[in-house]
Amino acid sequence: MPKIEVTLSDIIEYIGNRSRPLKEGEALLKAGHVILCGLEGSNSKMIKSLCLQTSDLTTRPHEITITLNCDVKQWSCSCSCKAGMSGFCKHIIATLIYVNRNEDLEVVSCTDLEQKWGKEKKGVQETYKPEPFKEFCHPVVKNKYVFSSSSEVDRENFALLSTGVPDSALTRFLGRSTNPSTTLALHSHFVTLVKVALAHAENSKWLKHLKNQIEISTYNLQDCCQEIVNVLSSCNVLEVATKYEQGSSSWSEERKLRITGSTCYSIFTFKKEDEWENKAKKLFFPKHFTNKFVEHGRRYEKEALEAFKKECEDEIVTPGLVVSTTFPWLGFSPDGVVFENDTPRHYSK
Repeated sequence: MPKIEVTLSDIIEYIGNRSRPLKEGEALLKAGHVILCGLEGSNSKMIKSLCLQTSDLTTRPHEITITLNCDVKQWSCSCSCKAGMSGFCKHIIATLIYVNRNEDLEVVSCTDLEQKWGKEKKGVQETYKPEPFKEFCHPVVKNKYVFSSSSEVDRENFALLSTGVPDSALTRFLGRSTNPSTTLALHSHFVTLVKVALAHAENSKWLKHLKNQIEISTYNLQDCCQEIVNVLSSCNVLEVATKYEQGSSSWSEERKLRITGSTCYSIFTFKKEDEWENKAKKLFFPKHFTNKFVEHGRRYEKEALEAFKKECEDEIVTPGLVVSTTFPWLGFSPDGVVFENDTPRHYSK
């Protein structure tokens, strides 16, 4: 067999300051991925080798060609992998380390390369065949638990689920009326109370005082403002109060064009020298604001209202948006309207 010498110092000189190819190349060699390495001829300085693809071990291996020279800098190395044209891929370095450790190399031809892979292919595929996890030497066996139950235990568990959280979807679903006539009667009663609340608000002392101070017909409104007033005036006040639930998109759309308790102060204190355009954008397209106090209120608002209902024994209804028919640009979303003898006593907020 022809002998060829590649020293470790030659390899280090060839690699230069590239440490990664040396580490990865040695790892490939230790893993047995170099399946063939030899000289192209008895007097040749050209080395041919086959190295398994680490990304797909069962496919055709990479083919490496190395032409040696007395001057290490004149070595010509290439590989069929993506990084092979650089001459410093891990497959090339693995081949050089192989030659360093095995001076007696066989003479191989192109036919030998093809035949070698044909012979080794089945063994390689068998070696790297994926195995199910359960076939490992230390499989993890899942214990099968059989839960026994009884109708009595099931009833107790269901009772805990349905009563543990009074405001849960399950509790509300179970508490709903399955009788259509009862449901209709409850809704009709709600609508009746909302009508009373709307009339009571419209006849309040504050709105009566406002009527004496403002007469909309005396204002010379521009077309755009008059159009907005017409849109607001066409609002179905009863529908907005009974069907638009607070927090819904419909409720938000109706609310953002009106003066509410949340916006009236900022409008009242607005300075004339400020730009109305920026002010209008902030009013009609407000940025989402929250803090720990706001989040606390949102989280416990319903619970607080339920606790208030239990304490005051009066009937409380929560309408959507209360809109004034006389001044349709005014709106109010009470947390609840407290009724005493079918008459609104006060609006809780």
